[in-house]
Amino acid sequence: MSIGIVTDTAADLAIRTMLEHGIAYVNHSIVVDNLARRDWRDLDPDKLYAILQNTQTPPQLRPASKNDFKTVYSNFLEQHQHLISIHVSNQMSGTIKHAFAARKELRFEDRVTIVDSKTISIALAEIVLEANKLAKQDEPIEQILWAIEHIQHSSSLYFVPDSIKWLANRKSTKSSSIIDSFQGQCPVFNLSNGKLQKLANLHKSQVKEYISKSLVAEYTDKPIHFALAYAGDDRAVIEGLKRHFEFSGLEIIRARTQKMGSLLGLMLGPKSISVYAHKSLGACLKF
Repeated sequence: MSIGIVTDTAADLAIRTMLEHGIAYVNHSIVVDNLARRDWRDLDPDKLYAILQNTQTPPQLRPASKNDFKTVYSNFLEQHQHLISIHVSNQMSGTIKHAFAARKELRFEDRVTIVDSKTISIALAEIVLEANKLAKQDEPIEQILWAIEHIQHSSSLYFVPDSIKWLANRKSTKSSSIIDSFQGQCPVFNLSNGKLQKLANLHKSQVKEYISKSLVAEYTDKPIHFALAYAGDDRAVIEGLKRHFEFSGLEIIRARTQKMGSLLGLMLGPKSISVYAHKSLGACLKF
């Protein structure tokens, strides 16, 4: 059976990358000064961060619409017998609700499987890329869904904002004691049920070591896939992060870097970083 993979731009994969891999996608929209622009197409991350640095009113994000999904599903099913549609956490966006609505209207319940990734950005991207690789290898749908679940249960994701300014602008965190507890230090978060959960308050010089030690403790003697995302284009910062984790003692068998996009970037702000790892599927693929 020919299986196609669909995702959304909250995966923060460049449009070029998705086209090269044959991955279909729906765009979110970013509203700036009452003008909606398509995420990663009309407004790429670099332009978004430039806007954030010079505005008092943060842009707003609109999830991909039901009609966006209907168009993508209809077109992509001309190429494939079945689609696996993998999307940003339902706790962070209304995207997946629109996917279900589109599938129902098109009566494609038997041809489209919708998956809540329960995550965002580089973590979502890794799930999508792995699922697409298996689909290209003609693995059955059950195998692909098992692999997605395996990755979800064997992954770690860390977020580090450069400033709490952007978090304070978020309705979901403004009233939270999280903001009040920073006390001038650098917070480290992970994602719990689609919401930011604070792990530690550290001096900036301690952040990389904290994350690398946490990963080493979790993945000792386990080969991993590793990814970094940065909300900006400072190559020195990116290369410094890469070098640190390369020599951290982790058994990294594949590593990627990508830009942090709009949904997470609007939450954390410019110059934020995200670090992700999951246990390699390896021999576990045969079950």
